[in-house]
Amino acid sequence: MKKSYIYFAIIALVLTAIILVAKVSKANTSRTAEGCKTATATSTVRYMRPGVATTTITCNIATLGLGVDSLDTAKLEMFFHSSSTATTLNWMYEYSTDGVDWYRDNISQVSTSTKVFANGAIYSWTFASSTKDSTGVLLATSTKMVDLPTPTRWVRVIFTLPIGSLNGGIWAGVVGKAEQLN
Repeated sequence: MKKSYIYFAIIALVLTAIILVAKVSKANTSRTAEGCKTATATSTVRYMRPGVATTTITCNIATLGLGVDSLDTAKLEMFFHSSSTATTLNWMYEYSTDGVDWYRDNISQVSTSTKVFANGAIYSWTFASSTKDSTGVLLATSTKMVDLPTPTRWVRVIFTLPIGSLNGGIWAGVVGKAEQLN
């Protein structure tokens, strides 16, 4: 009789420990957020001429996190449209704490495609028109996703085509990931 009480007590203790550990170690879920885009549809690209036009995305990272949480990480999605390998797209990041005063990205990052000038880092992407779709037809659009640093509440990305490049178009959007508190 005494042995059954001991077995019952051990089983109850083990079950209680399992329940407590399961409740304590529950991980928060993550969610993604989209919102800041150059246009609603990825087929709506913003065309630019070298040296005379820019396209900009301005993103409030806190609002993109639905106002309750800011994003833990963010990615910049880009669709680059051109018909020539002589087209180069440049972009740079600017940051703000209030959405009014903007500061260029002088954050030191190591990358082979980064040119650092006195006014900040400028990232560059040269179009590759040799990419084919599944049927073998040359594509006029290339895609890329890069890390978007989010050190402040506001982030904006300015796209340009440098002088010497050919015309091209860009669609870009910001996708972020935030941990939800349970």
